[in-house]
Amino acid sequence: MLAILDRFIAKEEIPTVSVIGSCRVHVPMRHAQESGLVRLHNYGFESYSHSPSEVLQKLRAAHHRVQFPSHLRILINGTERDGDKILVKRGDYRETSVFLIEISSSRHITIDGFSIQQNFLIEYFVRPNRLEDWWERLCDLNRKEGCAQLSPNEEWISPSVRAIASSVKLKNESESDIRAQMAKICDYLGKPVVFVGHFDFPLSDGSSIKGRARHNKIIRSAAADIGAGYFEPADLISMYGADKAVRDGTNNHWAYSFEKVAGEYLAQNVIKPFIAQRKKQNATA
Repeated sequence: MLAILDRFIAKEEIPTVSVIGSCRVHVPMRHAQESGLVRLHNYGFESYSHSPSEVLQKLRAAHHRVQFPSHLRILINGTERDGDKILVKRGDYRETSVFLIEISSSRHITIDGFSIQQNFLIEYFVRPNRLEDWWERLCDLNRKEGCAQLSPNEEWISPSVRAIASSVKLKNESESDIRAQMAKICDYLGKPVVFVGHFDFPLSDGSSIKGRARHNKIIRSAAADIGAGYFEPADLISMYGADKAVRDGTNNHWAYSFEKVAGEYLAQNVIKPFIAQRKKQNATA
């Protein structure tokens, strides 16, 4: 009987985590689940996202408040299968203990009002249609003006492809936009949320990626203002060194051999203490 009770208590102590973001959070947390530190419940959130607008769209889709046009599903979720999967049943997150949400970009890409995932747009639309030059021009315009929309001048593309390309809009979301969206995410969920920033650490030449420090500062400050948690990846990277923690030749991904370490750290040193803190606050409220 005691053994059964011990197993029940141990099971109850394992938090259920719902993850929204890129491979920087999804892959480590899968390792954390394999280590028995968390249970994942990612129904509707399996494909990757980067901006707060994408997060809100995923939440609305998971709760059947938006449906994606068939021709855009692959640009939103990566595959038709994932797009269809979201629509099978309404997401139920009552058992979720905490949401782990990465916001790694302030660039918002839309087509006809739907948030588009940048990597999928490049992989499934830009490259197959040989629109690399158009995409580069569009991104340059976005960097200069903060908001951009550009019709392609490539002669070989079909009218249907031209129509989609001409509908692509890029916008750099402002600090007030990001803060409002983060607050809306927390209000929408009504659950504890831990936000995660992007990698921001000195490169081998001493430089850093422009804009990331400011981006993370906004996410960290907004999280504190709305009572959410925050994880700064650079803190973990500095503990182990970029040569061990970060994949060679990139400033965007955990080293393959480090993904398990990152997941276990998140589970034990970020998620577990945050849940305990929230329980304490609720008990004294």
